[in-house]
Amino acid sequence: MSRWRGPTARESDYAPVYLGTRVAVPLSKRKLDWALIGFFAFNFVFITYLFDMEQLTVANPEHFAYPLWPPAPIVDLGHWWGHRFDPLLLARPPFWRATIWLDVLVFGPFYARRSTRSRRERSGLRSPRSSGPA
Repeated sequence: MSRWRGPTARESDYAPVYLGTRVAVPLSKRKLDWALIGFFAFNFVFITYLFDMEQLTVANPEHFAYPLWPPAPIVDLGHWWGHRFDPLLLARPPFWRATIWLDVLVFGPFYARRSTRSRRERSGLRSPRSSGPA
């Protein structure tokens, strides 16, 4: 008499699982990745290292000398925006400066890494493993 070993499944009942392998998908086929790359590149260049650097280099927007970086038109644009729409931008309270430092020190390198590295990724930006150390 044979012992019952439970239900048996044919090998064809299951889809193959490839652990640790990634399928190469060209960037031209990853439409969402183009939008994400553009978002990361825009935030890296314009937000983090132009407008946020102005927040760190100009302590008092009412009395200041133009810094070497960012360029004077960017400083003027940031101050115009602050006077017109966002007075907190010009007040620069401590929590605001802390947020700007976080943006420059953490998110800036993240944006740079994701915008350049995602062009070489095989499965795109949606892989959580891909944002770890290189």
